[in-house]
Amino acid sequence: MMRIRTMPTKTRVKNSILRSGAVTHDHTRTSRKQGIDNRRIYYRLNQCWRSADIIQIGDEIRSMSMRTVFILFFAMMIPAISSADPISSVRWKNRVIVLDFPKGSGSELSALETQIRRTKAEIKDRDLIILHVGEKRSTGYSRKLTEEERKAVRNRLGMGTKSTSPRMVLIGKDGGVKATQTNSFDLTKFYRLIDTMPMRQKEMRER
Repeated sequence: MMRIRTMPTKTRVKNSILRSGAVTHDHTRTSRKQGIDNRRIYYRLNQCWRSADIIQIGDEIRSMSMRTVFILFFAMMIPAISSADPISSVRWKNRVIVLDFPKGSGSELSALETQIRRTKAEIKDRDLIILHVGEKRSTGYSRKLTEEERKAVRNRLGMGTKSTSPRMVLIGKDGGVKATQTNSFDLTKFYRLIDTMPMRQKEMRER
């Protein structure tokens, strides 16, 4: 918390001095020596005031420095946190299809891979990337995830630590889940859903 000292105004201090009789403007009763003393008092008053200002400014600078340290610390931590989640790293750039196929679901995954190969143009046109986070690893259409990235995606989507049943999740460019398919997998349904989204319609008008 910023520490600010409450300082009296110059006018209030000077008036207080005048009322106390330390400084007088009654020149008929003030000697030349008193005039010199008055100037010394005002000079000293201004010196003290400047010193107080410097102390207050110094306190504010120290307080701001601590806040800056914390801000910079968290700013440096954000990229490290985001880099572990491949979905966050492509937000507003790509839509994502996440596949979660456990062991023993080879036939379903094989059929889906056939759809992927046949619709590469549709995938590219819709800025889609495909990530597999299940136990059954697939190749040829998505980059290989590190174990840290795989866990980050599963945690983000609430999939737990282990695959239980096949599923396919569509994530929009805003990072939100748009649809989920289980048991039966049809990429064209995802394509049609994407084409109804306002962001996708804007993309089609601009391309």
